[in-house]
Order: sequence, then C-alpha cells, then structure tokens
Amino acid sequence: MNRLEPREVIDDRNITDEVYEQLFGYTCYKLQDRAITQKDIVKLLLPKRISNRTIARIINDVIPEAHATKGSVASIINSMRRSTKKKRDITNRLLDEIAKDMYQ
Repeated sequence: MNRLEPREVIDDRNITDEVYEQLFGYTCYKLQDRAITQKDIVKLLLPKRISNRTIARIINDVIPEAHATKGSVASIINSMRRSTKKKRDITNRLLDEIAKDMYQ
C-alpha cells in the first residue's frame, strides 16, 4: 500500500487559546443551522492545516458525545481519501469505456 506523505500542519503549541477560540467560532459559524457530523468538521478544517489533535478537540467541543481522538480523525481523513480515490477510479473507467467505444 502506498503511504501518503504526512500533511504539513500547524504545531499544536502554536494554537493559543485565542487561535482556538477563532477556530471554534469559525467552525460553528460555517456549520450553523444543520446537524453537524465529525466528518463535516474534518472537511471544514482540513484545508486550514490544523493537526488531527486540534480537530479532535474542536469536534469534542462541538459534539460532546463524540469522544474524538487524533486517531479517529486520522481514520476519517483516510476514509475520505479512499472514497475520493474510488470515485476517480470509477470515473476514469467510464471515460476509458467511452473512448474505447468511440474509436472502435
């Protein structure tokens, strides 16, 4: 199995209380008025280069019954990546079939 390079993240020591409050407020604002899932939070914060530990902390503050850990966040990220790869593979197969049918 191909291992992906670790993603570059902001060190947890650089996430001050003020930064954390901003991240928490941002998360609540962006996901307001809907049933929030752990995956929603991961999707929102992943592009912000936040560590899995910080994402888990935000998940637990937004969804107290979640009991998220850095490992469970990593599992969500891996699942999202596998799902994206599977969709690309299916799409590529479709395009290959179309090209094959057109040029026969």
